[in-house]
Amino acid sequence: LQDKNTVPQGNNMDSCVIKFDSKGNLLWKRNTRLYVRYLRIADDRLSAIGFNDKKQLATEYFNRSRGLPMHTQSYRDWIGSSDDLFCVDSSGNFFTFVENRSILNKMTSDGNHLWDQEINPYIHCSDLIVDELDHVYLGGYLRTSKDPINDFSSPTAYIVRTTSAGQNTWSKTIEFDDKIDRVNNVTKMVVNKDGCLYAIGEHKSLIQDSESERTPNSWLFLLMLMPDGQTERQILTDLSYEGDFYLDCSGNIVQVKALSWRDTLIVSKYDNTGERQWMAITLSGDRLRFFPLFLVGIVDWFAKQRKKGRVNPFTGVWENPT
Repeated sequence: LQDKNTVPQGNNMDSCVIKFDSKGNLLWKRNTRLYVRYLRIADDRLSAIGFNDKKQLATEYFNRSRGLPMHTQSYRDWIGSSDDLFCVDSSGNFFTFVENRSILNKMTSDGNHLWDQEINPYIHCSDLIVDELDHVYLGGYLRTSKDPINDFSSPTAYIVRTTSAGQNTWSKTIEFDDKIDRVNNVTKMVVNKDGCLYAIGEHKSLIQDSESERTPNSWLFLLMLMPDGQTERQILTDLSYEGDFYLDCSGNIVQVKALSWRDTLIVSKYDNTGERQWMAITLSGDRLRFFPLFLVGIVDWFAKQRKKGRVNPFTGVWENPT
């Protein structure tokens, strides 16, 4: 329960770890002194990994069943900062990417430093993950210069995979055939049990449309890469890149987008081809409680009529599904 862009200072802490059952019922809630960035489950132990008020990496352990605090461990020799990306493998080892030095480093769960490995010095890393076989993936984009302030080129989306020892196995650039300058950036990645990688990213125009502020200049793209790095699927969608995106191991996407109304969110789910599966709207206030169901009902009704080939009530045009 913290602003994801800031690390709390001093006693200004209000983080907690919460467990629900499969129906959404609250099982337990425990406060923690950490700014939590990662949760890991091993046997009956839950590890909450994050930063303490001194911006040191630390882990607080809880009993998974009852949520009872066990102990806390800090890693004073960790060479990263609270701005760096990190992930944890199946053995509890830490991988951290220190961007200002383009260094990927590995540390044991006890805080022992294992190795440092220099990655491409031109990469800007937006996401860092590790799969079940402890392969490490870095996703983001490539700059053409080490000086990002004076670099006015169009960055290229980029993914690199390394072994658990930090050796590169493959790297991949993602390009689109556009006449307009774009910024392409891989923002989220996930690997399924077969070793296939799903990724989403932002395809952003460097030219702002001055005629209409409503015209989106940023779109979502989808990727599926095989274990050897070969492209299986690459789709540039017409979905505006807005809000927060979440990705599951099947490549399904959930988009959470805030409206201008207070406490109003649109939650949409898309499959791994970009087709929307469903949409839900949350509104504040008891008097609007049933509006989301009513709206979804209207959308479903029109969708059914369209499939039957009936008249579109908005245009008056007969639509046939063929």
